[in-house]
Amino acid sequence: MVRMRAKEVLTVKIKVSTEKRDIDAGRCGLPSRCMEKLAITRALWEQLKLNGVELNKLNVRVDGGHIRFNYRGHRWVADTPYKAKNSLLKFDRGELVAPHRYSIVARRGSKVTPLTEERKKQITERREARIREGRPDKKYPGPTIHQRVVGYAEGYN
Repeated sequence: MVRMRAKEVLTVKIKVSTEKRDIDAGRCGLPSRCMEKLAITRALWEQLKLNGVELNKLNVRVDGGHIRFNYRGHRWVADTPYKAKNSLLKFDRGELVAPHRYSIVARRGSKVTPLTEERKKQITERREARIREGRPDKKYPGPTIHQRVVGYAEGYN
């Protein structure tokens, strides 16, 4: 039996303009200085009328597939438009990138819940136990900039 139900999805549409200053300030290999991240952060700041505290909580992340950020206690995700994706690929290859514009439609996701003191204590205790046993700390290697951007291009696996 197939069940159908309606679900309300909250979205926000943001118009992004990647300007020359974003391209010049952007750094290949440094996700915190990604030209698209800088442009998206500025667009969110201007269009959502954020103050300094809210701006610091955005935590914008951009890759070849998705754009993610936190806003008003929720996680938001949008698909990376082709213009932005292709510009990231060009930028990563060291080619010149022209200023460009695009829009993103972000969907509201799950609620951001901070760690409780109890959970922080549990994590610390387990980490200390691993160190006492002689096991190294857990490592969570994130994707390299090459995997993050160029990995979405054809011919790369």
